Amino acid sequence: MSLFSNSTIKAKLIALTAGLLVLLIGLGIFSIDRMSALDNDTSDLAENWMPSIAAIGALDREIGAYRRNLLLHVVQTDAEGRAAVDKNLQTNLAAVDETRAAYEKLISTPEERADYDKLVRDWNGYLGEAEAVLALSRKGAVDEAKAVVETKTRPLARAIDADLRALIDLNVASGTAAADDAHRTFATASSWMIGTLAVLSVLAAAAGVLIIRAIGSSMRAVTVPM
Repeated sequence: MSLFSNSTIKAKLIALTAGLLVLLIGLGIFSIDRMSALDNDTSDLAENWMPSIAAIGALDREIGAYRRNLLLHVVQTDAEGRAAVDKNLQTNLAAVDETRAAYEKLISTPEERADYDKLVRDWNGYLGEAEAVLALSRKGAVDEAKAVVETKTRPLARAIDADLRALIDLNVASGTAAADDAHRTFATASSWMIGTLAVLSVLAAAAGVLIIRAIGSSMRAVTVPM
């Protein structure tokens, strides 16, 4: 401190100016880094977790439509009615496959992959039992088809519901975490920027005082009688 006090005004101004420049550069680098982190968090939320939740919801609806049509097939009383439901079932399967393909591109963590793989296993198991139901229904063996529905497809349907719920919960939790990270990043960056601006203000004020003193000294030197 004594070294700074004993320095010339010129040296003090140079030191303060250098300090201002260092802080400005540091503030700029820090701001860019924090903005980049904030952008990553918001992009993750907007481009991954939210689309994933929407895709899982669509998958839930398409699977539900297939399950309803499977039951509808069993209660049809004529071949024409069963043929119409068969056509709807094929449409449902195509929609499920399309929605699955869209969602698979959004899977981003090992945990999400594991949950999805379980859903696929349960869904494939369900389709296998559904084929048995349809074969019996086409032959008019309604009671036997209903028995397979109760003992085979219904338990798998409940497992599929649980799998879908697990995927939705995972994506909601991950999306919430991304939003929380963005809020923390913003709060931290704001605090650091406010603190740095405060220090810059103090240094700028000190530089202003030194400049005023320097001008005052020069004026006194000029006005002092020779």
